[in-house]
Amino acid sequence: MLHTLGQHQRQQHGEHGADKGGAGEPDACEPVRSQRGPLEHVIAGKAVCFGEALRPDFKVYAAQIVANAKVLAEELTRAGFRLTSGGTDNHLVLIDMTSKGLWGKVAENALGRAGITVNKNLIPNDTRKPLDPSGIRMGTAALTTRGLKEDAMRKVAGWIIEVCDHPDDETLAGRVKQEIAEFAKDYPVPSDLRGEVDRFAFNILGVSLKR
Repeated sequence: MLHTLGQHQRQQHGEHGADKGGAGEPDACEPVRSQRGPLEHVIAGKAVCFGEALRPDFKVYAAQIVANAKVLAEELTRAGFRLTSGGTDNHLVLIDMTSKGLWGKVAENALGRAGITVNKNLIPNDTRKPLDPSGIRMGTAALTTRGLKEDAMRKVAGWIIEVCDHPDDETLAGRVKQEIAEFAKDYPVPSDLRGEVDRFAFNILGVSLKR
């Protein structure tokens, strides 16, 4: 980036900092200004992120996120859902819901009633409006944090397929929601997660998240 800025300066001021209209010095502060404002909450967020990434178990966790996403993508594809990229090699799955005769908003609401949170989302070359798009997107990071692996993801995919095949069936949505609530008991949110983040923030930044 600094090299590019240097080229830009030479174009604007000449090789030795001379302005076209007369002598002058290059703006030495330009690289600093390009950084924009240092916001404390952004710096803290980056510190937590980098600290996580330095841990040996993060590599295993990240690989499991991708493995879970691939299983989810494969199960949905097998059931007739069209993935806009044909699959996934990261944590996200973007689905064209018109492949099941639905819109993104309809699928989002139907799955939400069943206790499954997704987001309606535009797909490439979407002809529909942003607030009522053709697709939905799902991610596997949160489920992986709770300990789900490939077999559990197949069960989750089964619920998604079932609900999307019958988006207006309130009885089905209620049953699936109960099944998910029972299923989730085996995968609780890590109880020590907040404490771990607080300890890390205090060690790095000298601040506590506790109120």
